[in-house]
Amino acid sequence: MPQAGKYHAVLPRWRKRHTNYSTDELLTLMNHAARRVALAYPGSRMMLGNLSLRNGGDLQWSQSHNAGRDGDIVFYLRRGRRYIAPTTMVKVNARLRSVRSRAVRFDLRRNWALIKALLTHKTIAVQWIFIAKYLKVALVKYARAHRESSVLLARVEKILRQPTDSLSHDDHFHVRIYCSREDRLQGCRDRAPFWKGVQTHNLAVAKRIRILQKGMRDPDASIRLKVIAQLVRLQARRAAAEVARQGLKDPNPKVRRAALEAILAWQNKDRAVISAISSLIQRPGGGVLGGDSRFERPKQGPPDRVRTGRQLRLAYDALAQLGCRQSVPLLRRALASKRSIVNRRGLPALPEPLLAASAARSVLDLRLVPALLTALEHPSGAVRRIVAGSLRRLTNHSCKVAWGRRLSKRKRQRLAQRWQRWWRKHRGQSREALVRGGFRRISRRLRNLKTRRAQRLLVSYTRRRDHLGFNAHRMLRVLSGQRWRSPGPGNIGRRHQRWVRWFRRKWRRRRVSRRVSRRVSRRVSRRVSRRVRRRPRRQSPRRVRRRRR
Repeated sequence: MPQAGKYHAVLPRWRKRHTNYSTDELLTLMNHAARRVALAYPGSRMMLGNLSLRNGGDLQWSQSHNAGRDGDIVFYLRRGRRYIAPTTMVKVNARLRSVRSRAVRFDLRRNWALIKALLTHKTIAVQWIFIAKYLKVALVKYARAHRESSVLLARVEKILRQPTDSLSHDDHFHVRIYCSREDRLQGCRDRAPFWKGVQTHNLAVAKRIRILQKGMRDPDASIRLKVIAQLVRLQARRAAAEVARQGLKDPNPKVRRAALEAILAWQNKDRAVISAISSLIQRPGGGVLGGDSRFERPKQGPPDRVRTGRQLRLAYDALAQLGCRQSVPLLRRALASKRSIVNRRGLPALPEPLLAASAARSVLDLRLVPALLTALEHPSGAVRRIVAGSLRRLTNHSCKVAWGRRLSKRKRQRLAQRWQRWWRKHRGQSREALVRGGFRRISRRLRNLKTRRAQRLLVSYTRRRDHLGFNAHRMLRVLSGQRWRSPGPGNIGRRHQRWVRWFRRKWRRRRVSRRVSRRVSRRVSRRVSRRVRRRPRRQSPRRVRRRRR
């Protein structure tokens, strides 16, 4: 958008920011609206604030304006009946006057002409126009007084809105439009709501995804990489099976890594995806380490120490994030593996059981417990610590053993037998029963988890970083019906605060309902007692006879 034009101009202070870039559709819409207002009211000029940066991205002056589909338009103002061109954003109060100068007023005629021009464009659809609530009421009232169409007024009621997560927008309009067809095909994403008559272009995107899937078989590796990148932009989760089948068998390691990163981004738990990842992580003789000479091979070293690089670590990360139970057979074999996987530069190689135990933490299947118990005797202290952590998460039980580095083979076996005895005693129970039993062993208050005391204790446990905090979070999800995901290890405090707020809301409502029920019961009992007092007492026939005598 030029800094100054025939019907518009960027505010002087905003010109230094160089935020006068946006999509073609938003520029067309703004130029159209500025021209319509200027023709209806000669001498008017649209003053602009932030649009977007040249290459997009976050703005330090705003929460949005990062995709080229948002623009700030300053209010049209007047002094008396005369239009004045503002040099900065002017705040307007509920009386439609400037906060700084009472003589400067919000120009209803020109601002309504602007809203009407924005919402009646033939091809470009507006999603939101953010503005303070009292200014919206004034504009709607002005439009009804001038007998505007009911269809347009209904659109104004929906699209004009005061935002709830930012400032009230009492000094400018914030206009947001939908993605165009060309932008949707390049990865532009709209958020709900979608107003009636708005084209989402989902069919065109689906057709583009079907065409792109054929590019996974292109002989040029650079084309295959571009295809995967474009599918990620389009959020083509349904193409995950095809990307996994073709990309994870690709001879080029860059393509395999890109396919794994795409699967991680989509979080697709399809059976074909899991089987493709499993074939990638197989033992020597299949997958990446197959007989094909184009695949990566170890240059030196014994056959039980295979060096494969970053892609196997990504594959295990994918299994951990997907948390699918179809990967249980693979993880059971991997926990007994003797392979070592190359780590980043300068770091020692990672034993494969360590990655498998990390993935088992997220899968949460009790069929993994026997393999984890066997892995407790691994000579590496790092592997034993991860395996013990996975066992604690799975069973909500701890044998209070420090699985450090300095443990002899005999001591490892003796400590592992303690876990094995416990498992033989409890292996017939479900995981939910094991979790409940683990909480009951800790405190008597947790015997009935539906009471207020028990839930308060569970909420306090969500502050912990161990297995008790993890299982307390999952148990509260079951009890409350909430679907909150557990945040990362760095956001434990946020998880705890969220559950604290839930606990206060829930039990406050119950207290209020109990108070109301007590008041109602007291009122009813008082009424009943009054009626009983008013009724004459029934006398026995003997007393009646005596009185007659």
